[in-house]
Amino acid sequence: MTTTQAKVRFLVYFDYGSNYSFLSLFRLINRPSLPPTSHPTLLPPTYLLTSQHLAIEYRPIVLGAIFKNLNNWEKSPYLLFPAKANYLWRDFERQCQKYGILKPNERYTQPTVFPRQSLSALRVACALFPVSSSSHTSTSTPATHPVSPHLAAHTAVAERLGCTFTLRVFEANFLQDRDINDPSFLTAIVREAVAETPGATSEGEDPAAVADRVMAAAQSQPIRDLLRAYTDEAVRHGVFGGPTFVVFQEGKEGARELFWGNDRLGEALEWAERLVLEVGENTDPARCSM
Repeated sequence: MTTTQAKVRFLVYFDYGSNYSFLSLFRLINRPSLPPTSHPTLLPPTYLLTSQHLAIEYRPIVLGAIFKNLNNWEKSPYLLFPAKANYLWRDFERQCQKYGILKPNERYTQPTVFPRQSLSALRVACALFPVSSSSHTSTSTPATHPVSPHLAAHTAVAERLGCTFTLRVFEANFLQDRDINDPSFLTAIVREAVAETPGATSEGEDPAAVADRVMAAAQSQPIRDLLRAYTDEAVRHGVFGGPTFVVFQEGKEGARELFWGNDRLGEALEWAERLVLEVGENTDPARCSM
C-alpha cells in the first residue's frame, strides 16, 4: 500500500509586545547557539527539528484583542497587578542572562512603554513568513508566500527571513526601547533582513525592492485578514496569552495539546517528539505491508 507523509504541526503563537514571546522565539530560532549551560530541555534533539514529519509554523497574533475578547481587559494582565509586574521584569532579566541575551549579572532596563503597540510589525510578519497550505484559518489563505514568487518556491528561505525580522523586532522593543510600530523603522529592519538572508532574492533582484513590496503588502487587505484569521484561530484553539504552542498530528486536530509560556517550550517540544516518533513508525515503508 502507498503511504502519505504524515506531519506533526507545531504552531507558535506570539505577539511582539510580549516579552516572554521574545524569550521563546529567541530559543527556537537560535537553538544551535544557546549557552551550553542551559537546561537540557531548552534544546530539542537535532533529529526532531530536522524531521520531515515536523512542521514548525509561526503565527503572529494580536494578544490585546484576545485579552479583550476573553476578559474585556484593556491592558496586559501584568499591568493589573503591580506585584506581578515587578516579578515579570526581574524574571525576564534572569532568563535573558540564562539564554545569553544579557551578559551574566548584566542588569536589564525595561522599555519605557509596555506593552508596546505592535500591530504594524505583526502585519509585516504575516507578509514575510510562509503560509501553510493547510492552515486552519477562517479565510482563504494566500499562496505559500504572499509577496514574492521567489520565496513561494523557497519556503525555508522565507521562514529564515521571517525569523530574522522577528528577532530584530523583539530586540528593538525589549533591548533598544524602539517604536516597533513606526513604518520607517520597520522598513529599515525588513531591508536589513532581506539583505542578510541568503537566497531571499532571486538573481539580480534588488533587496530594497523586495522590502518595499513586503511593506506594501503588510497594509493590504489579504494580510490584514490573515492576521485576524490567525488571531481567531488562536482563540478557537484556546489560546489566552503568549507565547502559546499548539501541537497536534495533521488530521487529528481534535487531539491537539496546548502549552502556554516560555517555561513550557521544552514540554511542548517533548510532546512533539513523541508524536514525531509515532508518525515515523506509522509511515516507515519497512513497517507497511504492500
